[in-house]
Amino acid sequence: MKRVILINPAHPYGKSQVYMNGSLIAIAARLQAAGCEVNIIDFNLDSLGDQKVQSWLRSADIIGISFTGAFDIPGAIKLVPQLRALSKNAKIIFGGQVIEALKPQQFATVFGTEVIQVRNDTDLAAVLSCQPHQIPPPESVSYQPVWGQMGAERLRCYLSTEGTLVVSQGCHFKCKFCAAHKGEKEVFRNLEVFAADLSYLCQAAKQFGIRQLEFYASSLDFFQTPSVLVRYLEVLAAVQTETGVHVRVRCLSCTVSFKRASERIPNFGTLLKHAGVWCVGFGADGSDSSVWQAQGKTQNKEDEVRECLELCQKFELRAELLMVLGFPEDTTYTLAKTVLTSLVATVRWGAIIRPYRAKRRVPGNDEWNQGGPVVRAITADPQKFYNLDFAALADADSDPEFWYRWLGNTAYLTICALLTPVGRCTTSPTLPQGRSGLFGAIAKRVNRWLPHDR
Repeated sequence: MKRVILINPAHPYGKSQVYMNGSLIAIAARLQAAGCEVNIIDFNLDSLGDQKVQSWLRSADIIGISFTGAFDIPGAIKLVPQLRALSKNAKIIFGGQVIEALKPQQFATVFGTEVIQVRNDTDLAAVLSCQPHQIPPPESVSYQPVWGQMGAERLRCYLSTEGTLVVSQGCHFKCKFCAAHKGEKEVFRNLEVFAADLSYLCQAAKQFGIRQLEFYASSLDFFQTPSVLVRYLEVLAAVQTETGVHVRVRCLSCTVSFKRASERIPNFGTLLKHAGVWCVGFGADGSDSSVWQAQGKTQNKEDEVRECLELCQKFELRAELLMVLGFPEDTTYTLAKTVLTSLVATVRWGAIIRPYRAKRRVPGNDEWNQGGPVVRAITADPQKFYNLDFAALADADSDPEFWYRWLGNTAYLTICALLTPVGRCTTSPTLPQGRSGLFGAIAKRVNRWLPHDR
């Protein structure tokens, strides 16, 4: 039996952010089902100096870290020699979407030869000395053994904050700037396993005296397969009725998917209310069809954005517009239109705006996969991965063209400055802290005190 220690890395900007990491729980459940002994260390709660943590690491055969985004890379690089000092012989493996998106040569440039890259089940099986088919697929496994092993106090801590509700993965759209898995058929978790796991969490919450659970759905486009989703919404409603614990779910959706689901699911608004869905974040990503077309986001239509905002008003849902802006195709006109659209959406429909700064090259998106001098410069100086955070202002490393960079940053900061004071913007623009010298030092201090991104 392999002894595996999985690590949830600390928040990249030096502050604690406690949440139940769905992807880490999922891989832990798969490894347990494959016959491994698994423990989880969360450096938002645990310390490397704790004796229990050190004891686990010393006895480990495998130490794994799951990455949420590119901004986790610099911290992981610093962590590797500390892990190696405690565990001389353990295999150290890195995984997650951002790691999967790095070509092997890029991975070696960033992390050296001390760490093993896990891009797929074949790589994972090689580390475990087994066959890929011996590792159960992620949609089939129950998470209850993982939650039970972590202990009551740790589970209580996680259930007191918002956690990931793993419903499905996969999006069939192919937006060029997106770094997530795309152009894939949506795959749902086994319905019976999903229902049993949700009931387990609600029963645990009830025992802890927690009357309400907060979740962020894992689905990249929550409403894209309404004929299947309806069964999961019914489970969410039924488990709440059975346990008496209220569940609140926020999710992401393309506007076309939300509109279609509202037309195809009977009693749509009522079902969402009973299921606990209270907030839908729409990937608006600007407001001009020419930019959408250039970025491969052809599913967006201006009239459908408005229709979805009206539907959210009708169904008493909180609508959020995710505004990734500052694409190469953006102009003064399109960015001004995006700012104006954001203001109108808040006044007319009460929407919340979540602006983000587009980054041309992020591991996994189209321009990163093309390579080039900017990608090589980032991999040669891994501190620059901080600057690829979508919440960070663009700088010369992430976006070398001065005019494009300045224009996009101005539009981004304008939305934040106008709407944050009135509670209609939830994004805190971070500074690109991957630079050396005084600016980098100031950026680290500022970022440490900014609110967490949702």
